[in-house]
Amino acid sequence: MLLTRIITAVLLLIPVLTAVYFGGVFLKILAMLVYIAIQYELFSFSPELKSEHRTWLVALSLAIPSGYLLGGPFCMLAGMFAFLVCSFAVIVSAREFDTHGKPFLETLAIIGLSICYTGLLGTFHLMYASEAGQGDLLWLLSLVIATDTGAYFTGRLLGRHKLAPRISPNKTFEGVVGGLVCACLVSVVLGR
Repeated sequence: MLLTRIITAVLLLIPVLTAVYFGGVFLKILAMLVYIAIQYELFSFSPELKSEHRTWLVALSLAIPSGYLLGGPFCMLAGMFAFLVCSFAVIVSAREFDTHGKPFLETLAIIGLSICYTGLLGTFHLMYASEAGQGDLLWLLSLVIATDTGAYFTGRLLGRHKLAPRISPNKTFEGVVGGLVCACLVSVVLGR
């Protein structure tokens, strides 16, 4: 398991560092691919959604970063509104949804998370991270790697209390703390 993680990390790090180094369109393409992957994973948290509905929701969510790319913050807000309206139509049209039931509310919550987390705060901002400079972007990537590595090893060594067993059965509270501590240490070292 650990060897597979290391090989995957190295294989993914090569295109990421290449995109960071060259910036511009390479970084934007990479950020869009990451955005799509994160959105698909977010929508997979709602097991009642069929695969085709997830695909539609991910495609619709592209209105948020596309709006920003095409016209700035105002168009991004228009993209968020379009995504919200269209995604609501998708989940209502899915016959398995009772609009008063728990799965419907869970899916609405995931759509809200999709807008707030990845849409506003998350991945698509990497498209413009090159404006801040390569150093800032490499710092951010180092934090992500440190958090993931610290959480993995702390969770494997000390993990006893499950964080969210239904979503990710191996994640523990101890792993979260270990990831946070590693991220803080790396941030302090790289910040200097």
